[in-house]
Amino acid sequence: MHQALRKVTSYTILSLTLASMLSSAQAQSISSALPTCAPTPSVANKVNYPEGVNIPRSNDLRRKTGLGFVAEGTPIRIKGRLLDKTCSPIEGAKVEIWHADNKGNYIPYSNDKYFSGAGRTYTDNLGRFYFTTIFPGTENAASIVEEQNEILDEEEVASIISPEDESILGNDDSPVIAAVDDILEDDIRAPVIHFHVSPTDLEDASFNTDMYFAGHPYNLKDPILETLEGENKPVAAKEAGGAIDTYLFNIVLQRRAIYNAN
Repeated sequence: MHQALRKVTSYTILSLTLASMLSSAQAQSISSALPTCAPTPSVANKVNYPEGVNIPRSNDLRRKTGLGFVAEGTPIRIKGRLLDKTCSPIEGAKVEIWHADNKGNYIPYSNDKYFSGAGRTYTDNLGRFYFTTIFPGTENAASIVEEQNEILDEEEVASIISPEDESILGNDDSPVIAAVDDILEDDIRAPVIHFHVSPTDLEDASFNTDMYFAGHPYNLKDPILETLEGENKPVAAKEAGGAIDTYLFNIVLQRRAIYNAN
């Protein structure tokens, strides 16, 4: 009887130990799956912001409403979620974006008659938003051409204006890289997409930030990006696969120090 009791006790202890180990593993798995909601830095940069009615009620910036042709440049998609500091989704918020065309010119200075230059959408019940647009060119691209046309051939100049050409920008020995290093000293910005988020109808609840592209060489010396602190830099990562490059950019609303770009 004592031997049987010892066996039952041993089995009970073993079962409790295994249950404890399983609970611990499950807790770690759940903890690792939870998103980290570090706040997105606020950037008070509304330069070239197309006020109010000038922002099309469309999330497709590649074409103006009613036109069948699309803007020049590499098509991209942007998707993300709008969250609060507890990682809860914010539903029904207005999300507006605007950026330069593929040659670095904003509306109304762009010569691309099909590029809308700005767009808006609203978050769904999971806080999700989507945009289709083109990869933005570098601001002040015209000055790049003017200063570098004597040392760079046409293909390399084009790669500076349209930095998505990874075959050239990815080569550290290219004369483009050396030229870019010199030009960046003049505060030429990295390709950027500006965001204006209104979670309610109250103006004081609006939020502005900029979205950069992960791995782009201009990021290293961008005059705004280099001033932003915190673990959640406003840099969008490119998803693998897909016919069109898709960039993931989540926005977490919480008070942050504001960099005034004006």
